Amino acid sequence: LQTERSGTGTGTVTSGPPGIDCGTDCSENYPSFTKVTLTATPYAGSTFTGWSGACSGTGSCVVTMDQARSVSATFELQQRTLTLTKNGNGAGSVTSTPAGIDCGPTCSSGFDYGTEVTLTAAAAEGSTFTGWSGACSGTGSCVVTMDQARSVSATFELQESPLAVAKISKVKVKGPAKVKRGKKATYKVKIKNSGNAAATGVKLKVKGKGIKSKKSVGKIAAGKAKTVKVKLKPKKPGKIKVSFKVTSKNAGGKTVKKKITVRK
Repeated sequence: LQTERSGTGTGTVTSGPPGIDCGTDCSENYPSFTKVTLTATPYAGSTFTGWSGACSGTGSCVVTMDQARSVSATFELQQRTLTLTKNGNGAGSVTSTPAGIDCGPTCSSGFDYGTEVTLTAAAAEGSTFTGWSGACSGTGSCVVTMDQARSVSATFELQESPLAVAKISKVKVKGPAKVKRGKKATYKVKIKNSGNAAATGVKLKVKGKGIKSKKSVGKIAAGKAKTVKVKLKPKKPGKIKVSFKVTSKNAGGKTVKKKITVRK
């Protein structure tokens, strides 16, 4: 009597009277017309799915040894279900190796008993993966052995948006250091907003001995600079200090002073 095992699973085949223990001993000689009963016993995580050859079905196999006989027992691995849940106010996906989980749309899948399944989390734009819970922990890859049903949760949280702030960070003045009394001189004033929000209601005030001017600059976009021109007509000769003062509704302000010599 010759026995063999097939399928993805594991188990043993034994005989009565003794002789077959397949496992290790899968062949035995019996006297003619002996009735031999074969019994299939699956190992943990496997299922006996049936006989082929001299027997069929899933019960005990009884063969009469009136000739040489061959019997095959099929064992298949059982499947265990892996279920994934996503938590948090953010968004992201979880995939598995081997394939089965793509959560996204597929958050539960069966895997062969004993399979090592690796789960990988990928946060969507604007979200952060903050960790596993259930059968895994931490923030790295999650590896589970499917010797039983497993449940894993992945948490994604929305990233915090940076606070929108406008800031007048730099004022630069270009223009002549010497001017003639009563004559107009043009000065270029470059105003920088280094914030991540637009600066609004920006104004420029120029003041010095015998000099006074105001100009509306308006809005300066986030991270940008704007250059405005002012024409000054000093009335008194001498060395004077002229202040260029920038103010705004929401971005603070800055003052730059420039020495000008006014000639007669």
